Amino acid sequence: MNSAQRAGAWNRLGLFIGLAASGCAPPLDQLLVGSYVGATCETTGAASVYYLRQILFSPLNYSSTIRFYSDSACTSFTLLYEQQGPYRLGQPAAGVADATEVELDAAVRVLTAPTAAAAATLNTLAPCGGATAGGWTVGVRRDITAYGCKDLIPPSQGTVVPPACPTEYDVLALRGGALYLGQRPADPTAQCTAANRPSSLGAALVAQ
Repeated sequence: MNSAQRAGAWNRLGLFIGLAASGCAPPLDQLLVGSYVGATCETTGAASVYYLRQILFSPLNYSSTIRFYSDSACTSFTLLYEQQGPYRLGQPAAGVADATEVELDAAVRVLTAPTAAAAATLNTLAPCGGATAGGWTVGVRRDITAYGCKDLIPPSQGTVVPPACPTEYDVLALRGGALYLGQRPADPTAQCTAANRPSSLGAALVAQ
């Protein structure tokens, strides 16, 4: 953690302590602002789909980065997915203790092939992201917002959603300085409707 990140963490802690001392409940939208990184390799439950995620919240927008791996130790990097846009906090989440409903609009989606094998796979899925055959190259970020990449739906890579799903319906909780988002389903399109919000929380993302 660098000095700026430490300062941000201390500022959030100071806000919490100050509001608690005054008898006021700290507003979640203020406490949420910051950067959070997953410390545990997670899985959607789909075969050979593991990931680490990072998310940054500002007062109005978020930016999420998900790194996919083919092994449970998250050492064999297969795909990089980035998503950002505005978000909205809602009411307390039904059936998930201390959690709040959140809607994450996917205004921008970006996919990157980190290896030659990943680029070759994406090239077989053309027009993934609007690319023609041979259009994917290693390390080059490609905006897939308009086209999505629906052929990456499980069992291959379980979190890249098609453009027909402009909003992800999720839940979140702040506990002990860590952020918890909903446990991601094997089918990413499940979170395209409010009725299918996650009913449990995933692994902790640690404040940076």
